[in-house]
Amino acid sequence: MDLKPIEINLGEYPENMREYLTGAKIFDSSCSEHAKVIFIDKKDSQTKYFLKSDAKYGLKSDALVMNYFSDKNLSGKVIDYVSSDVLDKDFLLMEQVTGEDGTSRKFLDHPEKLTDIFAESLVKLHSVDISRDKNILTDKIQDLFAEAEKMKNPSSEGSKWLLEYIKADNGGDINCTREYAYNFLNENKYKLKSDVLIHGDYCLPNILLNDDFSFSGFIDIGFAGIGERHYDIWWGVWTLEYNLKTNAYKHRFIECYNVNIYSIGKFD
Repeated sequence: MDLKPIEINLGEYPENMREYLTGAKIFDSSCSEHAKVIFIDKKDSQTKYFLKSDAKYGLKSDALVMNYFSDKNLSGKVIDYVSSDVLDKDFLLMEQVTGEDGTSRKFLDHPEKLTDIFAESLVKLHSVDISRDKNILTDKIQDLFAEAEKMKNPSSEGSKWLLEYIKADNGGDINCTREYAYNFLNENKYKLKSDVLIHGDYCLPNILLNDDFSFSGFIDIGFAGIGERHYDIWWGVWTLEYNLKTNAYKHRFIECYNVNIYSIGKFD
């Protein structure tokens, strides 16, 4: 996490959030062109905070998802969400999740252990009982179908998971061109099941672990919702190859996921 010390104007934040900002060290930790995120370090508090701001109504779904994940012990606690008419912005104040993200050198130096806990944490996420919460969570399946439209764009990275999914469905030995994949998906959309809680951006920087490699929590969950498990699985495979600089752990990740998900009778 990159932190840049900054000064802020308290008047640019909701009044009920200023107590967390007053007398604190403030750092910019933004990683988006749209939303601004500051890290709040108060000397008199053991708990640290993140305060995210965005366009009005821009954080409504984030607040809903964050509260849901917090209730399931999957992420940090939401302190407050404010959609301010006066400031014409949304603000989301959250407790920091302890631990370090999966790209920390201490974890990357032990790729087998990292791969296993990364797979086990995805099982933990996909095993959440969402049967009573479908009116709370956003069904992301239409977003996944929208990814198929990006197949028409040769530079699209986001649709690659669909090509891999289709290859897997066909034994991995087809000549899966973008045109073939697009047509195949449109003819077989029913095979995509919107039946698990997905992260939506399941990458090593978005999982926090303790020093003993135990799971601490998920972050950057603004794209989470009900969706197709293979979306998270593909991005999990992608990030392991990208961050470990090798594809040697792809099969270990998938095998570990399958063994654990089968053991609780969720994956068929």
